[in-house]
Amino acid sequence: MMSNMARDEVASLRYLQWEEKFHDTKPYTLYMDVPDGFPPQNFKVDAEEAETIHDVRGYESKYSLDDNGFAYYKHHFELENHDRETLERDYIPQVEAFLMKTIPNATEVKIYTWRLRSSDSAVRNKLPGGVVNLSDPTHHLAPATAVHVVADGSTLDPNDLIAADYVRTTYQGENLLPLYNKNCRWYYMSDQMPDDVLLFKSYDSRAQSKAKCCPHVSFRPTKVPDVPKPRESIEVKAIVFSSE
Repeated sequence: MMSNMARDEVASLRYLQWEEKFHDTKPYTLYMDVPDGFPPQNFKVDAEEAETIHDVRGYESKYSLDDNGFAYYKHHFELENHDRETLERDYIPQVEAFLMKTIPNATEVKIYTWRLRSSDSAVRNKLPGGVVNLSDPTHHLAPATAVHVVADGSTLDPNDLIAADYVRTTYQGENLLPLYNKNCRWYYMSDQMPDDVLLFKSYDSRAQSKAKCCPHVSFRPTKVPDVPKPRESIEVKAIVFSSE
């Protein structure tokens, strides 16, 4: 049975390591084949001092997208299979409806990408190109026992967020990579279940929003529940327009 008691953890999270070259050279990661000797990534991430990862279990209502950059909700999505056809036909429309209902003053939702994360190699092979390999160290995740950790956006120093490009064969995007700052507070949910939905912001253009973004990573709790089957989770990215 799940415990209702919050369980804070202590862990060393990995951060971007600052280099003087970033004053005139932008960090980047290339998700493609590159010539021999050309670095596919020009920055390093490494573990910093151990810090507390606060458990939101039992305190979910204290956190909001506007104030903290993340929020947890109880919601059940009807989903029979994790194949691409089922996800696009059944799951994505449910996510759109959930966001329209949940985010205050939302007027339109545009989902622009989604990924199935799985620790099952059979699933990864079944959906090439649509799956993130949890064993890939570039994603800083581990199969089955890793959980999502989100930073309280209101505790971030904007000067600690470094813009970095990620380049694929079909498009180029940009991430904000955090530097270590002892004042930043991190959170997770113990014993997170499929109905425990985590929303977090990559960016917010509204001036009145206290938290503009929410860095995220993962870690291994010291106590993890038994995992009877491979872990599968669905990451959906959307642009939400509001009337504010």
